[in-house]
Amino acid sequence: DQIFYNYILADTEPIYSKLGSQPALRMHLLSVIATQFVHDAEGMYKFIQSTFYAYQTDEFTIKKEVDTALEFLLDNQLIEKMDDGYLSTLFGTRTSSLYIDPLSAIQLKKALEKSCDKETTPLSFLHAICSTPDLRSLYLRGTDAWVEEKAEQIQQNLLLDIPSSSNDEYEWFLSDLKTAFLLEDWIEEVPYDALVSKYNIWPGDVHNVVDIAEWLLHATREFARMYNFSCVSHINNLLIRVQNGCKEELLNLVSLKGIGRVRARALYHEGFKTVNDLRNVPLERIAKIKTIGKAIATNIKQQIGENGVRGNKELRSFQR
Repeated sequence: DQIFYNYILADTEPIYSKLGSQPALRMHLLSVIATQFVHDAEGMYKFIQSTFYAYQTDEFTIKKEVDTALEFLLDNQLIEKMDDGYLSTLFGTRTSSLYIDPLSAIQLKKALEKSCDKETTPLSFLHAICSTPDLRSLYLRGTDAWVEEKAEQIQQNLLLDIPSSSNDEYEWFLSDLKTAFLLEDWIEEVPYDALVSKYNIWPGDVHNVVDIAEWLLHATREFARMYNFSCVSHINNLLIRVQNGCKEELLNLVSLKGIGRVRARALYHEGFKTVNDLRNVPLERIAKIKTIGKAIATNIKQQIGENGVRGNKELRSFQR
């Protein structure tokens, strides 16, 4: 009865449009300009007037918020003013197609431009994506003094400006850096238990950060094609490492379907450091490796093109 009353008979909860926030508004306005759905300010006012946001907001506020978003897009060269309205720049069009906050795109662009004249590490780009509004950083706790200590050691590799310790932004910087350290530990194959203990989070939180990091690294790679092409290969490798949570030495092995970081590490420990090392190796030998087994071993053989006559004979022999 209580459940029925609370969820069926109770009053409906109020809902509010999220288009009222500047991040959402500038993202949608950039989208309608990039797709040429609207061309001028009047078209944008009319577009917003047709939304649920307009139902909850007065006309004066809508125009003020739209003008603020347009000014942001213009100042940061995401769009440009033309005689008959607005046109998306290449940077703006790419940002819109990647479905990220324009502010995130600006942060990534700054980082990539700075990377042209600076020695970078994986942490350089991990910190850059963690500094964007699209990735919610981990909370900074009283026991996280180690983050600030470690920040002093790696600050020369960071691609974004470090605020002064007296600045209100400094604590946000440390939160972003803590999140970057989590991703760095993840790609260094730190076990889940250790991550949970060190960062005081749950495995689900780790996966959430990793998923968003993948998306932002993909965007970073695409922007690198425009602003620092020499970084594309490096960022691509970093993206694969984040996807699989592995060190760089396992990149070749995790390219096999069904082989994650655990199985790849098991193969590596047995002396198989690349896919090519697995060629002409008896099926029984691969199947005996911990976490592999006959089904995975067969799958590996098929992927490397050894499922012909010889491979089939080995398989039948092994199954017997």
